[in-house]
Amino acid sequence: MSFCPKCKSEYINGRPTCADCGTPLVESLDDIIEESFPETSVQTGADVEDELENTLFENEETKNTESEKPDRVYTYVSKKEKYKDYVSTGYTFLIVGIAGLIIVTLNLLDIIRLFHVSGASSILFYGVMYAMFVIFVFVSINSFKNSRCLKQEAETENNFLEELNRYLKTAVTKESFAETESIHSEEELYFNRTEIIRHIIVEKYPEIDNSLLEQTIDETYDRLFQ
Repeated sequence: MSFCPKCKSEYINGRPTCADCGTPLVESLDDIIEESFPETSVQTGADVEDELENTLFENEETKNTESEKPDRVYTYVSKKEKYKDYVSTGYTFLIVGIAGLIIVTLNLLDIIRLFHVSGASSILFYGVMYAMFVIFVFVSINSFKNSRCLKQEAETENNFLEELNRYLKTAVTKESFAETESIHSEEELYFNRTEIIRHIIVEKYPEIDNSLLEQTIDETYDRLFQ
């Protein structure tokens, strides 16, 4: 008895090929069925869990590799920058306040007619407008007072920063990091180097502002290793 592997027709007369498609006959269809449906592996719940863990571990490892050096956020604002902000704020409020008072006065005297108010409502309107622009002028005066105080502090701070930079150029060199040469992990190397810089700065200037300290550490690191 013979079978056609393509049509699955059965022949008893012992002919060599299929009468319908011409395909050579075989003695059994078992081999053909096994080839058509290869054995497939069935994943158990444990296999799926292991595969999921491996995927998560690989993703976490990739994330750690990509972020070997943490993002740096500077929160320190120098006295010089604060001084500039106060001066800018003072001029802005002074110009707006004086200009507003002039415009409201001209409108009140009917020299210009930007605001069309009359009767009892005009008293409230002009009272509010004058009060608002007078407050603007007082804000500008207060800003100028604060800027004068900050100007002196900015000069003192600038002298300190110059002294700090001179000290770091001589106290922190690549020779200071000889003990980290055996470290191969980039992340560990970064943290060890920054801790060495931190120790050198704090030892000399124990009362340094923390945000200034962090900024100085990163700037020194970049100067030496970037």
